Amino acid sequence: SRFHNKHGYRLKLEYRRSTKISNNKISAEVKQFVFNQDFIYPIGKFLLFSKDVFVFLGPSMEIFMYNLEYDFVHHGSNLNADASGYMVSLGINSEFIYKVNTKLNIESFVRSNLLSVVSKEFDRNRYDESSPQLMTVVSATNIDFDLSIRYYVFKKLSVKAGYRLELTRINKWEPFISYSDNLIFSLTYKF
Repeated sequence: SRFHNKHGYRLKLEYRRSTKISNNKISAEVKQFVFNQDFIYPIGKFLLFSKDVFVFLGPSMEIFMYNLEYDFVHHGSNLNADASGYMVSLGINSEFIYKVNTKLNIESFVRSNLLSVVSKEFDRNRYDESSPQLMTVVSATNIDFDLSIRYYVFKKLSVKAGYRLELTRINKWEPFISYSDNLIFSLTYKF
């Protein structure tokens, strides 16, 4: 994150890889890449338990790409198949910062897509529709949610612990769902 006067931006680059995902006689290796940029603008504050809650809102852009490598076991032989796709989304983000005291914040962040261009490599013999497709949040969902506690060790140094939930769903062609929930820890130094 970086703030200029009253507005700011946030960049996120993420790579995930999971192996040995299996169900009956099917196993898969999953690779995901995420890049997003959020623009953050203050829209006001309100009181909660006599403390200020600062509210930020802004537009978001995200690129989400995935690759699935399937391994099927059928009558003693292995069959391999790949599926890959991407989602380029425009959306909205909001952030809430609750100042408990001068050293402690409770922070919450939500990002959701509104409109996306989605493409997937699929079996053209089974589907007549061509790729890419323009989709709304109803058909292609991409949501992030964070809830964390930040403690300022010094004015420019803070530590953060929290929970992050990420959900990506594409309900077109063959449905794709990616879900992750994580405990997060970070150390932040402001320059």
